[in-house]
Amino acid sequence: MVNLSLKSLNSSKKTTKTFKPFVVSNVFWSVSQYHQMQNIINKARDLFMRYGIRNITMDKLSGELGISKKTLYQKIPNKSQLIQRIIKTFVEEQKVEISGIKENADHAIEEMHLIAEKAIEQIRRVPPSVPFELKKYFPESWSIMEDYHNGFVLETIKDNLIRGIQEGLYRDDLNIDIIPVLYASKIPVIVDGEFFQDTKLSQEDIFKEFVLYHLHGVVSKEGNELINKYFNY
Repeated sequence: MVNLSLKSLNSSKKTTKTFKPFVVSNVFWSVSQYHQMQNIINKARDLFMRYGIRNITMDKLSGELGISKKTLYQKIPNKSQLIQRIIKTFVEEQKVEISGIKENADHAIEEMHLIAEKAIEQIRRVPPSVPFELKKYFPESWSIMEDYHNGFVLETIKDNLIRGIQEGLYRDDLNIDIIPVLYASKIPVIVDGEFFQDTKLSQEDIFKEFVLYHLHGVVSKEGNELINKYFNY
């Protein structure tokens, strides 16, 4: 019985020794694959932001990455899926940053100010052609952005309204179910820019006016004084 137990123990040790390198090698492989994919996403995102989506082909991207087209297509099968990955990554980044703003802002109006600053930063980086190209040529990716606006952004505005009312900075007679929907529904209009294409206004100017329009409609007398402090555009 003792010999049998020792034999089983030795067998168990052998199994562990042969299994361990396999697990480690697979972990290294997964990490390596992850970093390669992130490198592709980051490089493609940078190029799309600089030159527009339609101007960067998969061939150009493989050249910029210093890899063969075959290797690139092994990682990501087509441009449409690549753009979806980029948009999903962007959305998750925005959610993390906005959640951080909500936690650290001193009050509702500062929260809106910081969120607006973050949005303006993105507007400055994105060529006007990119939203148009997404909407026309990559509807699946545009749909991800719409879901983000109609989901996370809407809930963010609703939470901000509740906070502002509790702090006495917003009017207490606001309809917190309607206003967030109105706000979120206007974001794609601003991003797309189609309604303002005959004007000389930039998307940045339009967005600033939009945020002020929203705030002036919801603030109390106390909140109105803070608008002048934080939104001195």
